[in-house]
Amino acid sequence: MVSVVEGGELSAVNETILRSEVDGTARVIYIIPEGSTVKKGDLLVELDASELIDRINQQQNRFRTQCRNL
Repeated sequence: MVSVVEGGELSAVNETILRSEVDGTARVIYIIPEGSTVKKGDLLVELDASELIDRINQQQNRFRTQCRNL
């Protein structure tokens, strides 16, 4: 048996940088474990959308109020 110990660095063959297109910060609800094999369509990250949903609801309420005041 032959055993070889060597230092070095591994890097991915294919790497993709993901960035949110929404301003602000978001809480991560789920993230796929590092090193997982994925295929097209797999969920990689799920962000908490509750703050965005609240902002949308507030804007819709303001819009309705403004429409009633016309």
